[in-house]
Amino acid sequence: MKSITIENTKGIKSLKFKVPNNNAVYLIVGSNGAGKTTLLVCLDRICNPYAFARGFSCPKSISGYDEYSNSQIKFENESMCVVFRKKKSKWAATPRKDNAQLLKQFGFASSVFIKADSRRIDATQEEIKKGSIQSASANIKQSMNEIFETDRFQQLRVLKVSNGRGKTPSLFNIIKDGTYFYTEKRFSTGELAILHLLQSIEKTTKGSLVLLDEAEIALHPRVQIKLLNYLQKISKEKNLMVLISTHSPTLIKAIDPKNILMLDPDSDGNISVVTPCYPTRALGRVDYEESAGFDYVFFVEDDMARIFLKKLVNKYIKIVLKHSTSSASFVPVGGFYETARMAVQTKDQLLNKSKVYAFVDADAFDDLDEKPLFKELYKTNSAVIKDLTITPEIKFIDVLTANDSKIKEIFKAEFHCEPATIKNSEEYKKCNSPKIRKAAKDRFDVFVNYCCRTSGDNEQIITDKLIDIVVNTYNDGEVQHILGPIFNC
Repeated sequence: MKSITIENTKGIKSLKFKVPNNNAVYLIVGSNGAGKTTLLVCLDRICNPYAFARGFSCPKSISGYDEYSNSQIKFENESMCVVFRKKKSKWAATPRKDNAQLLKQFGFASSVFIKADSRRIDATQEEIKKGSIQSASANIKQSMNEIFETDRFQQLRVLKVSNGRGKTPSLFNIIKDGTYFYTEKRFSTGELAILHLLQSIEKTTKGSLVLLDEAEIALHPRVQIKLLNYLQKISKEKNLMVLISTHSPTLIKAIDPKNILMLDPDSDGNISVVTPCYPTRALGRVDYEESAGFDYVFFVEDDMARIFLKKLVNKYIKIVLKHSTSSASFVPVGGFYETARMAVQTKDQLLNKSKVYAFVDADAFDDLDEKPLFKELYKTNSAVIKDLTITPEIKFIDVLTANDSKIKEIFKAEFHCEPATIKNSEEYKKCNSPKIRKAAKDRFDVFVNYCCRTSGDNEQIITDKLIDIVVNTYNDGEVQHILGPIFNC
């Protein structure tokens, strides 16, 4: 495990960030002041020795302002540890020697940090002079056209202006328009932001770390989605890890919750990292106008609970026909306390346009005295917070391994295998976590993967079918017992 621990730095009292294992695109989200940019600066320090000097500047001529005298930033994995502390005018590392070599164990070839500053969106201030015109990168032209849904950037060129012998030439982006040219000084702010980003990424070597602060600056939501698609594509092609800080609902809703890393501060400035993080929790709200169009809004902990409850509700309205025209929205939040709290908050904000409930997993109600925040919330809002009656992963495994003849026949017909075969497989036997829920989740994943191989269906289809099997074991009376009080109140 590779991690960065940040202490007493800017608004962060304590934050331990586990660097993701896979190179992909990740969103870092959180409220203003949660420490997103500070974290990006620390990530940049893995490869950039000047990251702290540039990212954590303080006045040189006066003391007592913007100092980092109590700051400590630690980089570690299983075999190494490097600690940085501020010593007068610079950050000192322990160990003093070979710390750069130790940081290479994080596995990144280099890093590029695209900051949320004027350099990202401003055209060059240099005077444009005559020079030689060169073709722009074919990849950049194609990517700009795809992101902005145009063909205009096919005419993108680079103007190279010499500044004299021994001096670095100046480069300007220009576009040919008929017999005339216009320069980047006439590009839109969004076009410049994307162009500068693409040019920076093109220069990076494979296996690098790309850090992007506030990706949505000056970008239309449609362009944001196109940019995300590009970054996901280039991440695979160049084996890059891309970490983006953002407040954009568009981006947050468009990415897998497993790729959302939420910085969640407590009142003392200690920050935890929540992942996977569903959009509702990342944004701290739901789309109220959209949700108000439903008769019922159900908050649940995760996708497993969402699929289960949705199927159970569909079964209920087929049993009780008077509710067959009702509509429902199912919103995964993550964590039983956050799920319950979100429902309580939303209930007030929807102003009775929809009936709002939280269905939390059964294990949330175990040992309530050890969960004082949830206990108090439930005590005052029991009409909103409901028991799902199961812990999904555990229930699913109990049903699928119950040696039921009907289930055996379904497996033979649908998946061309038997539950006992999966249960006796080496993959299944390795799922022996001491945590019951974790073991059950791992075992359910084995069921899904095994059935994918034998049936040829994808993971989503198999998951859906397996949960169908579980829901169909509920008789009409059990379904009405769970949902009747909700729909009949």
